Amino acid sequence: MYRDHVSISTLRRLLVVQVLLLLCAPAAWSQQEFGDHIYGGAVSCKEYGPYDVHGSVMRGYYIHDMVTAPRCGSTGPATAKSAASVGPPALTSKTTAAKSTLAEASTENNSFDTALLTPPTGWNGSVPVTLESSYTFSVQGASATSPASFVIHWYIDGVLKKSEKVDEDGHGAPKFGFDFDVLPNDSGGYEFLVKMDGGSSATGFVGSGSSSKFNTSFINFVLPQGWTCTWLSNGAGCDAPR
Repeated sequence: MYRDHVSISTLRRLLVVQVLLLLCAPAAWSQQEFGDHIYGGAVSCKEYGPYDVHGSVMRGYYIHDMVTAPRCGSTGPATAKSAASVGPPALTSKTTAAKSTLAEASTENNSFDTALLTPPTGWNGSVPVTLESSYTFSVQGASATSPASFVIHWYIDGVLKKSEKVDEDGHGAPKFGFDFDVLPNDSGGYEFLVKMDGGSSATGFVGSGSSSKFNTSFINFVLPQGWTCTWLSNGAGCDAPR
């Protein structure tokens, strides 16, 4: 943990840079076919706490971590907490910042897995797929002096398909779906990489504080009759019940 020798302005820049890396840059893809990564930080006064966790085990469990920058003199604390599913993509994130002269928190999460499609006998060509998903969120206390926000992205084979962002007070449980086609690969199989990434942030200022959180559901795919779908990470079904 960084102590008094780290200036407040430096801590602010660290948090801003972390958020920009995920929320504004194109998705970074590795050679892995499933896994996840969470990282974040919280700052209050001159106390800064980070976390950075990777996961890639084939058991479909969550990795998670959190950090709280404690109350420092007259300033309030800040907390960053996040999790991601090692297996079928799913994310959770929560950031809070108390009323303070300085309290900031941010999280960044990503989770990805490969969906394997099995066609019925005699199928040839592409397959139309509908992705269905949902998430819950809450943003409170957001203002010009204490901003709070979250953003979530859904990608198919590296292509952004859906983006949700909220930077003002609100809450809800949106559901959505979108269509796309899957082509057979060189071996004649059907598979594609699904990725979600996202992050949340909150800021405290004199007389005001804010918070932001979200939780995504697991993803289901609606396929033509006779098709089945499994996740590479754990062999669980990914096709929606009919």
